[in-house]
Amino acid sequence: RPAGLALPGVTLTPAALLGLYRLPGAPGPFSLAANIHVENDFTAIGLYTSDRMVFSRYIRSGAKGMADELVEHFRALSKPGAPDMHDIDLELPLPGTTGGAGGPPSAPLPVPPQAMDIDQAQALIRHVLMGGPEPEGLAPEHRLERAQVMEIVSPALERLARQVERTLEYYATSQQQRCDALHFSGAVFASDEVLQSLAGQLGYPAVLFDAPAILRRGQEHVAEDLRM
Repeated sequence: RPAGLALPGVTLTPAALLGLYRLPGAPGPFSLAANIHVENDFTAIGLYTSDRMVFSRYIRSGAKGMADELVEHFRALSKPGAPDMHDIDLELPLPGTTGGAGGPPSAPLPVPPQAMDIDQAQALIRHVLMGGPEPEGLAPEHRLERAQVMEIVSPALERLARQVERTLEYYATSQQQRCDALHFSGAVFASDEVLQSLAGQLGYPAVLFDAPAILRRGQEHVAEDLRM
């Protein structure tokens, strides 16, 4: 699927990626590499030597967790009395000052931002972090900068990093071998901010496993061999 190909039957994501690791354009060299493939609802972790897959595990954390954080952020702000939206001075005005009887009207209370659903949150993340199209009907208060979105979704990335970390530690302890390379695949890593954040938390260089690009280079290599 990462390379745009249909996977028949019950082909597992880590097993499918093994075929791409055998192509000339795959990242390397390494003794043991872990591929962290993030889908919307899950993450597949595969461990590979130069010629085979030695371990795989699925965890129930994916890119949707980032959107969940965004939904919760705006849900909290949309509640009446949310502190982030109502940080105003509630002291009564002194006699003769503005805002009292006969004085100019006080400034209206700020309007809480609209909540957003999960589809809107995912579309906003794709737009801000991955260069996707701007969602239709985007409210002014939902127009966030990259740094703002990353701050909001950071708890989801931290949870994912901890789960990946525990999986890699389990393998290292049980098999007495640690990964010397970590590769990241999946649409969410079109965002360099997400890639750098997760790689940094795991303590590895940020190496993108670009399945479509690897497949194209592999096909070009085969075509060159046939022409020779």
